[in-house]
Amino acid sequence: MLWNLLKQQLRAREASADAQRRSVSLQIALWTLWTLCVAVVGYINWHADFVAQRQVNLLGLVIHCVLAGLIGLIVLTKIEMWRGSWISAIPSATQRTCRSNNAELHAARRYSFS
Repeated sequence: MLWNLLKQQLRAREASADAQRRSVSLQIALWTLWTLCVAVVGYINWHADFVAQRQVNLLGLVIHCVLAGLIGLIVLTKIEMWRGSWISAIPSATQRTCRSNNAELHAARRYSFS
């Protein structure tokens, strides 16, 4: 009885660890892509000023980078919400398993003491 409980808890812990690893790797990839996009927008704005032999328009550079960053954050959030639906389902299944295991454990204690 206790051995089965231990096996179930180990499986649940391994499943949540795998989900966390996948979640972290997705976040690293998305944040790297977001950083590159903001840097590319800044470079394109600077390069346009440089080629036209104008002074660098810092206000325009900041505005373009902020807008690219905000749009990127919205897209990043949407992707994480879309991809995160399978990640968020795992903890609820783990909690259900733990609740059922706790109920079995309490039932076993009740019968063993009587």
